[in-house]
This record gives sequence, structure tokens and C-alpha cells, in this order.
Amino acid sequence: MNIGLDWDDTFTRDPIAWAAFCKLMTERGHKVYIVTWRYEGYEAEEVLASVQYWKLEIEGVYCTGRKAKQSFMFGKGICIDVMIDDTPHAWIRDMEM
Repeated sequence: MNIGLDWDDTFTRDPIAWAAFCKLMTERGHKVYIVTWRYEGYEAEEVLASVQYWKLEIEGVYCTGRKAKQSFMFGKGICIDVMIDDTPHAWIRDMEM
């Protein structure tokens, strides 16, 4: 199973629990992807540093640049089976600016 996990206000609300979740899921053979509305570059640096800090064994961090997460990941050739996000509409809609 491919699992998408949002970063801001999802992972960041309880990083200890989400780190344990990522570990459990990967140990069980699932793939976990961090999928965030953030932009690549400066906005991604904090996420990447935190992934190292928490020693997350994930498939990668994907920054959509405020674009809808489902179509962004599909464009990368990745079909997310389950998306965990505090903003469910982020899956199908771009961020309103």
C-alpha cells in the first residue's frame, strides 16, 4: 500500500506518533510518502531536516508547490492508496492564494 502523509498540521501535530506510524508501516511492507503543499527549496529544507532528525524511513518528500496532491503524485508515477491530511481538499484542489 502507498500511504501519503501530509506534513504541516498533520505530522507536525504529533511527530513522535507519526514517526512510529511510519516505522510500523514500512516494517509491514508499505511505502510512506510525505506529500506537502510546500514549495521545493527553502520551504522544503525544514521538512527534509526533520525527516533526518526523526530518522523516517520513507520513500521521499514531495512538495507540490501548492498544487493538488493527487494529480501531482500521479504525475510522478505514484498512486497513493491512502492519504492522511488535515486538509482533505488538498488532495484534489490547488491551494487558494
